[in-house]
Amino acid sequence: MDDSTRAASVYKVGRKELEALVECYRQRKYVEDLEYIAGTLKGVNNLLDALDVDPDHGVTSISLTDRERAFGTHYKDPP
Repeated sequence: MDDSTRAASVYKVGRKELEALVECYRQRKYVEDLEYIAGTLKGVNNLLDALDVDPDHGVTSISLTDRERAFGTHYKDPP
């Protein structure tokens, strides 16, 4: 099992599901965002639980490396 697979197994939602959510948002399909969160991801609280995120405190700094392995980074090369 490689590092990304091991890290991804910690979370109950995968990169593809998050990418689909972001793509709906990016295309500004607000109603579809809500339907996707409610239906596919079983609600906001379930999504937070699946990602091991505390709604009041966010994520822990010790989980950042695992999250980067599981979901990638937001890094973009400068133009």
